[in-house]
Amino acid sequence: MTGFLNASLSDARLAAHALTPTPAWLWSGDGTRILWANPVGAAIFRVETADALQALRFEPDQASAAQIIRLAETLPAGDMPRLERLRGLGAYIGKPLTCACSRFQSQNFSDAILVVATEAAGPNLTLDER
Repeated sequence: MTGFLNASLSDARLAAHALTPTPAWLWSGDGTRILWANPVGAAIFRVETADALQALRFEPDQASAAQIIRLAETLPAGDMPRLERLRGLGAYIGKPLTCACSRFQSQNFSDAILVVATEAAGPNLTLDER
């Protein structure tokens, strides 16, 4: 999983999730792109490099994108997380994944949504694989 750690080191809020065994994603507010993910989050979408992650695109009617769009419309300003049960993000089929979701603003990212799973999901990567 190349490039994921370097992309997160410039922001402490992302660095805190860079090597965790649970998935984390930074989505664009319009739900069409994943701006950053830790290796577990990227693996859920079958992506192995930061460049491949940047190339992914989602349609607004796709389940993942639709949930992010809803979050962008309903999350309060500020970075206080709110727990949400989201589907299609690596949990078993039909099972929602509990995530801490918050707005994310920085020099590099504006109008972004940080989604951090509170439970295991996706592949069980070793620390070396992360």
